[in-house]
Amino acid sequence: MNESVQQDPRTGSFEILVDGETAGRMEVVTDDGRATIPHVWVEPRFEGRGIGTRLVVAGAERLHADGLAIRPVCSFAARVLRARPDLTEVSR
Repeated sequence: MNESVQQDPRTGSFEILVDGETAGRMEVVTDDGRATIPHVWVEPRFEGRGIGTRLVVAGAERLHADGLAIRPVCSFAARVLRARPDLTEVSR
């Protein structure tokens, strides 16, 4: 299984691809140095494999590296990021 996370340069959102197919998406809204995550979804046939968790962590790592404060509104993203408080601190 080949997996990669990519950021859409137009929207700032992230997608996770599995064998070239979109398996999930993490919506991101950036404003004033903050990245809000309103929604994360995984295609039903890819659920239960940890794909959503890997998507949130990879996206948050990129946002954190860009110096953005991360605000997870999505309950799933919030749960994943509670285990990674290092990613919700601003890295400036």
